[in-house]
Amino acid sequence: MLNEKRINEAENNVKSYLAEGLLKKTASDNNIIRIFIRNFWESYFEII
Repeated sequence: MLNEKRINEAENNVKSYLAEGLLKKTASDNNIIRIFIRNFWESYFEII
């Protein structure tokens, strides 16, 4: 599980990327959601 410091760091990174135009918000898309879920599980099993 991520600790509070890492979560805050990730949130700040996303906000910075949005401000710099490196990320953009899009309407919900099933493909995007599938990618996020797959990436979550891949990362989760790397940690264990």
